[in-house]
Amino acid sequence: MTSTVDTFNQLPSAMADEIKRTFEKCKAQGSLFEFYAEPSAGRTALVTFVTAGYPTLDATVSVLKAMQEGGTDIIELGHFISVGCADCTGLPFTDPLADGPTIQEANDVSLANGTNIPKSLELLREARRTGVTIPIILMGYYNPLLIYGEERVINAAKEAGANGFIIVDLPPEEAVTFRDHCKRAGYSDFLNRG
Repeated sequence: MTSTVDTFNQLPSAMADEIKRTFEKCKAQGSLFEFYAEPSAGRTALVTFVTAGYPTLDATVSVLKAMQEGGTDIIELGHFISVGCADCTGLPFTDPLADGPTIQEANDVSLANGTNIPKSLELLREARRTGVTIPIILMGYYNPLLIYGEERVINAAKEAGANGFIIVDLPPEEAVTFRDHCKRAGYSDFLNRG
């Protein structure tokens, strides 16, 4: 049986076109994820997810560009899977509690590709340099972020061009310091929007 990774690696030139066609089709059919409403446009937004470093580190920027070209309004970029820094004591995050088998497989492949927070942020910088302009929200788990350093990762993410964070295992009542760091970096607080 051929895995998704094998298919993407065998057809690297067609990958971006396929992603673009798929998202164009989703938009045309109205198959939109109703997370973010755009009342002025008369529709909801298409919000998509991809794991940084999947299927390869080199393919990530092309995937982000293809998502944008296919009509994605917001990208959730999964990246808090490994710390990977000389002055930190973190291990790769291999226990994605809130994710199903597809995202777990993507995380495993990404980890095997050497993806970590600094590499993920460099991929985001490269995407911004090459024309990706839509909002990109960094999505992941709290443990790698905590090990890397809340303020450090928030400032680095801001510099790289991230538009915000979704930390799936950080309850709002536990996120006071994280939210304070985000506010200082200029991020808005989605939790307090009514």
